[in-house]
Amino acid sequence: MKYSIAYGRNLDLNKMKEKCPHCILVGQTYLYDWQLAFRKYITIEPCKGQKVPVGVFQIDEIAEKELDKVEDFPVMYRKEIVEIDLNGKKEKAIAYVINDTVAKYPDEAYLERVFNSYKFFNFDPK
Repeated sequence: MKYSIAYGRNLDLNKMKEKCPHCILVGQTYLYDWQLAFRKYITIEPCKGQKVPVGVFQIDEIAEKELDKVEDFPVMYRKEIVEIDLNGKKEKAIAYVINDTVAKYPDEAYLERVFNSYKFFNFDPK
C-alpha cells in the first residue's frame, strides 16, 4: 500500500478527485520538520522545528500515474519520500515538491482556494 500527502490547494477534495479519481482519502496529519514555501504555487521545504498540515491519500499505481501527470513530474515537481504518523503508526508517503527555487507569492485567488481547503480539514490557515 502506498500513501501520498496533499497540502495547499490539493487539500480541496473535489479538485483532488478530478485530478486523481483513484486516490482515497485516509486521514490527516502533520509533516514535521517541513514548512510551506511560496513559489508560483505553494510547495514544501525542509525546516527543522516546523510542521505542515497534510491530507493523506492511499494510492495505487494508477493513482500515482495520475498524480505524476497533473503535477508535471519530473519537470515541475519531484517526489520526496517522507515519514508521516498515520493513526499512531509511522508510514512512508510520497510528497510532490516544486523544483523551482525562486520565491514568488501566489495570486490571491489561489490563496483563497487554499484557505477554503484548510477549512474542510479544520487546519489553522495561519
